[in-house]
Amino acid sequence: MKKIFTLILLLSFFSCDKDEPDTLSAKYSKQEIFNAVVGTWKFSRLGYDPEFKRIKNVEAKPCTEFDRTTFKKDSTVFITFLEGCNNYAPDEVGNFYIRFGGNDPDGTYVVVEHSGVFLAPGVAYGGGAIPLHSFTDSTLVFSEIIYYSDNGDKEFHLYSELKRVK
Repeated sequence: MKKIFTLILLLSFFSCDKDEPDTLSAKYSKQEIFNAVVGTWKFSRLGYDPEFKRIKNVEAKPCTEFDRTTFKKDSTVFITFLEGCNNYAPDEVGNFYIRFGGNDPDGTYVVVEHSGVFLAPGVAYGGGAIPLHSFTDSTLVFSEIIYYSDNGDKEFHLYSELKRVK
């Protein structure tokens, strides 16, 4: 009887739901996040919340279908887009690295230097720390993106989704 009671206690101890960490920095190392970010990405959609229940815009201008952001293994960023679209040059080169912490101690950021990154249709993020909300093998989601609509309205705390280009 004592063994059965001990077994029940052990089972209840190991079967208890434990709070899983919900931050990327608690789940993954900088190297794992770096490896996930490396690749070529195309803007997919922009939403107000992580579930993308309210989508702001999919493609603002026809030329955005050619926009590409490539995070290379040598920590450089290479952005390609059509000349004349949004008045940007065809190519820009910068550097990036992964940072944990900052304003939000639990946050994970992709820090971009010397370049812009397309995180919304026709809108380049002009360098600095970009909060990385989530990622999979085929999707990157950045948060706290500032977006200017065609009529000049400023929207804050949006989520920008990028899809991997094969």
